[in-house]
Amino acid sequence: MTGSKLLEDRVEALKAEEMPSIDDDCNQPEVSDYVDKIYQYYWVSEAQNQPPENLMSIQADIAPHMRGILVNWLIEVKDSISAETYTRAQVLGMLEHLAFYLIELCLVEYEPLRFKPSLLCAAALYVARCTLQITPAWTPLLCKHSRYEVSQIRDCSEMVLRFHKAARMGSL
Repeated sequence: MTGSKLLEDRVEALKAEEMPSIDDDCNQPEVSDYVDKIYQYYWVSEAQNQPPENLMSIQADIAPHMRGILVNWLIEVKDSISAETYTRAQVLGMLEHLAFYLIELCLVEYEPLRFKPSLLCAAALYVARCTLQITPAWTPLLCKHSRYEVSQIRDCSEMVLRFHKAARMGSL
């Protein structure tokens, strides 16, 4: 079976699957009793710990252009540890990994620092679902737990998509 056929089969399987409900009281690993408290903790933490807009100018060790080089090196170290265990089709076939890849693309750039981490994550997930042609691209469950509507993630998603398109040509 070819890599593109594997990818097509995986995308079809993802389309057919319903997203598991983290509100399911019968599934103990999903900690449905605590999910609202967990999300609330992260929302409060994110609001209280926003980096200052002049973050890169108030520290002297790393310039904005050096940040991308450093993060790229960290990602390369992670890839040498995984020894490229996965094929491209396997990585693209897994929504979670594609979303993580999109977040890694954001790490090496300076522009994403203006967005909240939760917004970046929502945008990466949205772009990954669009890339894999999963419909709907944004579900009511995703909206509920991310607290973002598509209209709120559009600008950030466009930036993530721009980084994704440019990744092939980039030096990092």
